[in-house]
Amino acid sequence: MIFDIDHIGWTSHNFEKDSELLLSLGYTNQFSELNKPNLSIKKTMLRNYSQTQDLSLYYKNGSLGIELLRHSDEPSMQMGFIKPVFELGPGKEAIEFSESDYLQVSWSGHSIEVLSTLALPKPDLNLKKLMVTTNDTIKAAQFWKQFGFKEVHTEEGFSILNFKSILKNEEYQLCLKLGEKSPNTFLDDQGFSNIAFVSNSVQKECRKIEKKGYEITEIEQIEVNNKLLDICFVKGNGGELVEIISAVK
Repeated sequence: MIFDIDHIGWTSHNFEKDSELLLSLGYTNQFSELNKPNLSIKKTMLRNYSQTQDLSLYYKNGSLGIELLRHSDEPSMQMGFIKPVFELGPGKEAIEFSESDYLQVSWSGHSIEVLSTLALPKPDLNLKKLMVTTNDTIKAAQFWKQFGFKEVHTEEGFSILNFKSILKNEEYQLCLKLGEKSPNTFLDDQGFSNIAFVSNSVQKECRKIEKKGYEITEIEQIEVNNKLLDICFVKGNGGELVEIISAVK
């Protein structure tokens, strides 16, 4: 059973600068591990596989967690499929980001540096909403429903799905927008490239997903922050990338 969204993965090619950016947004670093042996199951999910990786996990109350990742010294020029939407807290006016602003910033490798142009205190911004462009909103919605999202609004070319965390009193939103999008996506694409879910059993999730015919890796164990975890990765037909995590009992 899926309990929560633990984080979204952000592939960085300027690890130190992007770490500072997350701290300025009010995030707290939970742990960092450099030169960590990479998972062998990632070989089919990365454009450029390397034997090691750097990772840092950041949390912030009222926001999705962010895992900052550096996969290799060979940066991909392709962009991650997720567009984060940062908004002000409850009762305050939301901030809209234009597509042109996002793309301009993303190509520099800093997907959310657009915030520096706003005359607002960065810690007031929360991340609870994600935008995804897809070639087929109906099929994309079916994919995300497997992981606990529920469709709350749909119209031609656009859908909104909500996810309610069982572990926290939080609700997150995924907006699907019809547009041209290559399904050829990988975990080391620049910017935000995957959503990581927490389950009580990766094995059970894998068995359910395999029946749907999606691409799925084997399950591999990794010790992170002194915790032993089972992990697998799933790729949807539209290029959606998902990580499923459960603690080894």
